[in-house]
Amino acid sequence: ARVPEVTVSRLTEFDIDFTLTQTDTSVANALRRMIIAEVPTLAIDLVTITANTSVLTDEYLAHRLGLIPLVSKDVMKFTYSRDCECEEFCNECSVKFDLDVVCTDARREVTSKDLRIVAQRDDCDPVIPVHYSSLAPNREEDRAEPIVIALLRKGQRLKMEGVAIKGIGKEHAKWSPVCRAAYQMDPQVSFRLDKLNQVLDLKARETLVKYSEGALKLVDPAAAGMGDAMVLPVDGKVLAYEENFVRGRFAISSDTVRKAGELASAEGVDPSEVVVIKAQSEKFAFFVESTGCMPPEMVLTLALEELLRKLENITANLRKSRGEDVEMLENEQNPW
Repeated sequence: ARVPEVTVSRLTEFDIDFTLTQTDTSVANALRRMIIAEVPTLAIDLVTITANTSVLTDEYLAHRLGLIPLVSKDVMKFTYSRDCECEEFCNECSVKFDLDVVCTDARREVTSKDLRIVAQRDDCDPVIPVHYSSLAPNREEDRAEPIVIALLRKGQRLKMEGVAIKGIGKEHAKWSPVCRAAYQMDPQVSFRLDKLNQVLDLKARETLVKYSEGALKLVDPAAAGMGDAMVLPVDGKVLAYEENFVRGRFAISSDTVRKAGELASAEGVDPSEVVVIKAQSEKFAFFVESTGCMPPEMVLTLALEELLRKLENITANLRKSRGEDVEMLENEQNPW
């Protein structure tokens, strides 16, 4: 049985690139959907506007507040508001903010830095807005660019309160922890060695072997398993794959492909006639970018846990349908 493996190739504060192997497209796409729509975060869901003399409507401002990403590293400590035993909202299921800005100059930007925490759990890190821009790639308050909510002119005022609750991207995109989650099947490159052996002379074949980084070698035609019926070069050894390439330990590099194309073109042969590129059906390269609400490795971990939980519940349901006495796993993340 195949056992899927995840190998991380790049990890930064906001991005993670990893490779998923020994599986198929169905599992890769399921993981992508878990990352986008099933990992819980915190986002402002209820907005009460007391004063708004700006040119923006109340609904527009409420929508902008909801789309501001909030730091959600401790989101698993919160309860879904629909499952909480409180009458309305409490510190166990929500975080409360307020904002009160009056413009006393010619103009004043109202930003995410103006949001102040009124109440939240004591055992969690501050659930603050994620302040980030390409000009200041960090979330320190004194350096990072804030998110602009509105622009006020002199004398205008904006006063409102917001309640952030736990949710998932399946309910609304504002709860999605990522702004990008994509994958592509890893390309598998190989050569038409029969064509290369026909069009390249011995010197060109030796040059290609040097560029192959251990993927190709020169052997006698008999050792390569070439029969008399095949058109063989008259100048000795022919190209063949190294054992490590055949076993999948080595891959043909882009430099090798480029050199093979140059050598083939020099002989009047189009590179597409000697290079074969196809997608590997068991290897997927993922690219995930977090909104900053939580580290990207945490997004991946929670997504994998949720995928495993769903698969275990499917297995339990199948066993239950056969009359077996099984206990269903309680889904602590979301009720969907």
